[in-house]
Amino acid sequence: MDKSDNRKGKVFEPVVMCIIVVLMVIFSVKVKGEDDIGALESKKAENESKQAEAQSQAGELESSKSQLEQMVVNFNNQMESLAGELNDLDAKIKDKEREIRKTKKELKQAKKDEKEQYNSMKDRIQFLFEAGNTNYLEILMSDGSITENLNKAEYFSQLYEYDRQMLKKYQDTKDKISDKNDTLNVEKGELDGLKKDTEAKQVEIANMIAESNQKIADYQSKISQAESQAAEFEAKADEAESEIDEWHAESLRQQEESILKQQQLNAKNGETESYDAYNYTATELDLLACLIQAEAEDQPYYGKLAVGSVVMNRMDNRSFPDTMAGVLYQPYQFTPVTVNHRFANILARGANEECYKAAREVMAGNRVGSWLYFRMNDGSRVGTVIGDHVFY
Repeated sequence: MDKSDNRKGKVFEPVVMCIIVVLMVIFSVKVKGEDDIGALESKKAENESKQAEAQSQAGELESSKSQLEQMVVNFNNQMESLAGELNDLDAKIKDKEREIRKTKKELKQAKKDEKEQYNSMKDRIQFLFEAGNTNYLEILMSDGSITENLNKAEYFSQLYEYDRQMLKKYQDTKDKISDKNDTLNVEKGELDGLKKDTEAKQVEIANMIAESNQKIADYQSKISQAESQAAEFEAKADEAESEIDEWHAESLRQQEESILKQQQLNAKNGETESYDAYNYTATELDLLACLIQAEAEDQPYYGKLAVGSVVMNRMDNRSFPDTMAGVLYQPYQFTPVTVNHRFANILARGANEECYKAAREVMAGNRVGSWLYFRMNDGSRVGTVIGDHVFY
């Protein structure tokens, strides 16, 4: 073997060893990380499931509580209605009591009138038939003509008949008033019964309201407990998701370093990038144009070409998927695609013409750099700054 071959071998051996070491480090991190991420994913899924269960329980309790609250509203409406009925009954009872008092006075007066009429009639009869030693015949046969005496007899007869009719009239009046008084007392008794029943209903409904309010308080306590549990599970799920995001970020950082080291090795070995035109489909054109707009709509045209170049470079790199869709939808890569869904919104309505122009130009082979990554330029990363982004 000549010297030139020896030199090539000496150069090649450390390069190979370097690649092997890098791959071993990446593989060991990945194996360890996959176990960790699996546990975190399980933890997140378990807490999300418990959170959903607690939220469902809180929702069911809230529904039951709302039904009870509506029942309380209905009970209150019934209480108001019963209060109105009681007011009406009280007014009717007072009216009946006034009528009864009035009727009692009338009955008392009627009895008095009856007694007075009876006594007057008795006195007149006694006067006629028991006036000392003078009898009725003597009065008739006293001084005066027969005609006068007959007139006297007729007068006495009419007077008796009048007394008898008046007595009967007073008795009938008394009986009517007495019947009316009895009727009024019966009606008042009925009203008192209605009032008692209504008051009993009020007490019953008041007890139902108190019982419902206690149940509502119990439901509210259970709802608060379920919501607290849901919040606790949500916090645990968020914590797991945060750890997952950190794991992915670290994994991506390691991947970036590995790929960038590989690029540096390729450059040292004299490998150069050449870009051929890509035979794209209409769907791929739409996808790339929409991504360019989602990531660089407010950036200069050269920045749009740079974003498109990153996508095409990844498709050519063995560390990434070799399809347009595979590259764009790879988890934790392009924020507008997998995080805030700006990409989906643009895809639904279509990208603007400038972004389509940049996509066509990049896929025609005009890649403006060999970068595989870009991010917002905050000064923490060394690379090529174009607009608001740094490409590396």
